[in-house]
Formats: sequence, structure tokens, C-alpha cells
Amino acid sequence: MWLTLAENGIERGYLGSYAGNAEDVDFGTYSSNATGKVHLTTFNTPRLSVIPSGDIGIGTASPESRLHIRTTNWIKTIFENDAGQPRGYIGTDNNGTLTLSSNAYWNGSAWVYPNTGNNSLYLLLHQPNQAFEFRVRPDGGSQSTAMVVKVDGNVGIGTTSPQ
Repeated sequence: MWLTLAENGIERGYLGSYAGNAEDVDFGTYSSNATGKVHLTTFNTPRLSVIPSGDIGIGTASPESRLHIRTTNWIKTIFENDAGQPRGYIGTDNNGTLTLSSNAYWNGSAWVYPNTGNNSLYLLLHQPNQAFEFRVRPDGGSQSTAMVVKVDGNVGIGTTSPQ
């Protein structure tokens, strides 16, 4: 059972249980529609798009990889278990800094530490600083850089300017 979406007699897509098992609910394009995309929109703007290759775009209607996320500001992915559990965070800023952290995330202007009683760890790949940094923050304390690996190969433990 399915509902066909057609325009000028051309079948574009469908809603129903067409491609999978009888108990599945599908929304998509027909196999005869080789170039059609599927969009989830708000305010007439595509927010999530799936292109014929299966690539998924969030914030872009033309994804260039299996998952392509685009925004005009910070790209953040926050991983959270049940309420009160430590968080994980992966993000990148407008300067090309990539961050991977545990029990902390950057909100665009400051670090947020959602759970007390847990130390925070960060791995930062700084394009502007040309360094890979390991940062730590003991619960209730201040963050500090524990180790730096510079692009010239110099490694610093306890210093951010290794010679």
C-alpha cells in the first residue's frame, strides 16, 4: 500500500510501505526518479537532505560525503547518556579548530561543564595555533594544557611552547 506523489503524470515519490517489509513505512523517491532528493524542511528551507547516492546533508541540500553537516557558526555534536551522565562533544569552529572532549562542550563563547564530580578532558587540533593540544580540567579547577604537539614535531609537556 502506498500513496504516489506525481507531477504532470511523472511519478516523483511515494509514502507508504512500498520498498521494504509490509510493516515498514517509507517516504522516498521512485527508482525512475534518479535525481530526486528527499528533504525534511522547516520554514520552506531544507534542514535534512538525502540525495540519490544515500549521502545525508544537515544544513546543506548537496552533501559531499556520507554525512555532511554545514552551519554558519559552530558545528557541534553533543553525545549524552541518561540525565546526569557525562557528556561527550565533537565540534569545530570558524577557525578550523577541531575539538573532542569528555564532560565538557564549547557553547560558542565559553566552556560548559555539565556534570560536577567528573574531570574533563579535551583534545584540540588548532589550525591557527598549528598544534595538537591535550587539555585537562580537574573537577572544580581551571583548565590547563597538559601536552602540545606542534606541526614542526616539537612536543611539550607542561609547556605550550616546546623548543
